[in-house]
Amino acid sequence: MLTRAEVLLVLVAAVHVFLAPYTKVEESFSLHASRDILALGLSPPAVAQYDHIEFPGAVPRSFVGPLVLAGASYPFLALANAVGLITTGLAAQTLLRLVLAALSCASLIFLARRVRDSFGASTAQTFLLLTSTQFHLLFYASRTLPNMFAFPLVQVAMAMIVAPWVKRTKRGKGSVVEVLESFAVLTLAAVVMRLEILAFLAPLAFESLSKGVVTLSELIKVGIVATVASVGLTVGVDSYFWGEWVWPEGAGILFNVVEGHSSDWGVSPWHYYFTSSLPKIFGLGLPFAFLSVLIDRRARRIAYPAFTFIALLSLLAHKEWRFFVYAIPAINICVASGVESLRFLYSKRSKTVALAAIILSNLLLTSVALYASVNNYPGGEALVRLATHAPSSPHPQNVHIDSHSAMTGASRFLHPFESPSPWFLSPPSSSPNWTFNKSESLSLPSDFLAFDFLVTGHPDRHLVAFDVLDAVEGFARFRLTGKPVFEESVWIMRRKQKDPKA
Repeated sequence: MLTRAEVLLVLVAAVHVFLAPYTKVEESFSLHASRDILALGLSPPAVAQYDHIEFPGAVPRSFVGPLVLAGASYPFLALANAVGLITTGLAAQTLLRLVLAALSCASLIFLARRVRDSFGASTAQTFLLLTSTQFHLLFYASRTLPNMFAFPLVQVAMAMIVAPWVKRTKRGKGSVVEVLESFAVLTLAAVVMRLEILAFLAPLAFESLSKGVVTLSELIKVGIVATVASVGLTVGVDSYFWGEWVWPEGAGILFNVVEGHSSDWGVSPWHYYFTSSLPKIFGLGLPFAFLSVLIDRRARRIAYPAFTFIALLSLLAHKEWRFFVYAIPAINICVASGVESLRFLYSKRSKTVALAAIILSNLLLTSVALYASVNNYPGGEALVRLATHAPSSPHPQNVHIDSHSAMTGASRFLHPFESPSPWFLSPPSSSPNWTFNKSESLSLPSDFLAFDFLVTGHPDRHLVAFDVLDAVEGFARFRLTGKPVFEESVWIMRRKQKDPKA
């Protein structure tokens, strides 16, 4: 049975999905891969129609995560379709993201229960309350990013490290079986999904070695076996989908780190994570993480590796908080431990006041960030509205979606009247078949005359041949007074009809 704190965690993650059901461009590969697996199947002719064939991206990504998500979502999509709950692509996309959110929450609940075993029930409950009221982690728990496919695996591994199961060997020595298994799981997550996890694995391994929890020979044996198995898995699966021998994470590290292309996406100062990202994520709770390091040796076992991981990532020029998302629960455990320590250092009342202040500040920051984020997907909203402008003519319609719209929520799940209609949707009756084009090579106004509709962020370029049907606003900023400012961001345009009298 789930505790009330665990139920709260799941409900908050689900609310984030329902309030912001659209996705951004960085989620598109895994989202579309999951959609194509479900809608088209796995045969070679089906794979040839996948979205990544036309839009491969800068580096190849792994299909292992999307395969797992599609497989886990299939029975729920089939059941929902059977009872008539899935009638739109947005509903199918929402259900898919709810499944991923459930996997993320399950791993956090597993971690929380191991925290209870090691730190106590009160610390575990505080950990869940902190996680539920912070914005970043649960808002991204359902996002189809490689980071979030790896996230549940890392949390399961962390749970094994926080409170491992100790087995006695015949030699009479204690063998911490789950610690070794945790390093195998971390290796799998790194090799298959996000190679930067190795920078988390390394300090965790050093901590276990320095405390005598595992031996170097045990660690090497597990590392070799897990690496070979993980490389075999990803190369075998992904080479099939990409049509050539490939190790996606290896190709990604070569492109972004070795060749230095990650800086093409922006450069931040070395201290950015510690002076900007961590304070935004943890708010008033961050000082209590450092307090726990000073007074709780259990917290030090996970705090040192977590902060070392973030420090190692700081050596890279391009920085995004999601790169260290795997360490957020570990630091939250430290925050919870620090808050709980106030009961013994001062009084129970001081702990209650501190926790209330942290939660209230979390809720305030979350409400502001969530309001801005919910209104930041004009491309997705535009595609949903596009269906309302469907002509009564049975003739096929051609639609062009520009890069701005695709980057702000216009996923393939949302294409109205696309042919063939996926099995998990009720086919629209007496509606035309629409085709969609996301080519970025079109530049001249005349290049767009083959399209009936445009979903674009630049209507001024097409006013000669197209009429504006609708405009979708997106969140722009907050005024100093706190009032939100919205600006028109994506426009739906229809090609002008020739005058029959002309």
